[in-house]
Amino acid sequence: MTLRLNRDAADVIPALGFVFWQKIFTQRFDARLWSHCMAAVLPGADASTPWHVTRAQIHDDLEEIRRLRNRIAHHEPIFARALADDVDAIRRVVERRCVPTAEWMPGHEAVTPLLLDRPV
Repeated sequence: MTLRLNRDAADVIPALGFVFWQKIFTQRFDARLWSHCMAAVLPGADASTPWHVTRAQIHDDLEEIRRLRNRIAHHEPIFARALADDVDAIRRVVERRCVPTAEWMPGHEAVTPLLLDRPV
């Protein structure tokens, strides 16, 4: 992908890979980033939870989401996964960033209804 010089955030943010977003939630960015802006970046995060705990939880959720994404992208089976847990991880990440979007999700995602019909 070729980047143009005059890009704004609306262009740059979606162009960043999933690995970027997961790596930004590693401990190495605690002092430089998360200790200063957790509440502003993640307004849906529980304010009573220490920011470094929230950051670690998000990193762990992103790891599970990444594994699911990679299995799907490589056309590997996902039947043995706890898919409801994957949906919950996605919801938690979205909710910490934007509560209204997390509230919107259940009426628009199709995974939960499919899991209810799952034969096993």
